[in-house]
Amino acid sequence: MSKKRNLIFLSLLILSVLLLSSCFLNPTPTEGILKGQVIVPEGTLKSKDLTGQALPDATVNIIDLSTGAIIATTVTDANGYYQVSVPPGGPYLLVAIKDGMKLEQLTCSVEVGIEYDLGTADCTTTAAALIAQAMIDAGDNPADIDCAAIIADPNFSDVSSIVCATIKAGGDPTVSAAVLQAIEDFLKPPTPNLPPTPSYTVSFDSQ
Repeated sequence: MSKKRNLIFLSLLILSVLLLSSCFLNPTPTEGILKGQVIVPEGTLKSKDLTGQALPDATVNIIDLSTGAIIATTVTDANGYYQVSVPPGGPYLLVAIKDGMKLEQLTCSVEVGIEYDLGTADCTTTAAALIAQAMIDAGDNPADIDCAAIIADPNFSDVSSIVCATIKAGGDPTVSAAVLQAIEDFLKPPTPNLPPTPSYTVSFDSQ
């Protein structure tokens, strides 16, 4: 009888250990995953050992737009790729920094246990993110901002070209006076100078 009890106890003990092991090996996810690649304009990087436009060894910070706090960070690999776990929420601001260069991208909202491929963070996404931040500063809700619509705007190329030139020169577009002016012009286009309305004098002959 004691042997049977010992066998039952041993079986329960083994089962408990297996259950605990499965919990530790497969914990319930509490975060989502963001991944993508950081790209710089052609000709920005001069090192011969680099492939294409990928930006390796760049620090990638994920920033909470409501508080400005960095909630996650990682580093790009040799081909500019990154992957980072972040808490649910967002949209967030992705900022990649290396040697004075800075690229940005506005992320989607994140849900627990879901992996999001953000594609490439480049000068185009940087220009859109800078415009989005200006809109947020003006009172817009980050969740309501459509970066695709910003990029599709006919005047977006004016901002994007200046941002790309700044990044290609190794600069930080977030502090560039030319970039900031281009963003202001994008959001509040200057009133065109219209030619003066011609005036006419009408005279009547009494005869």
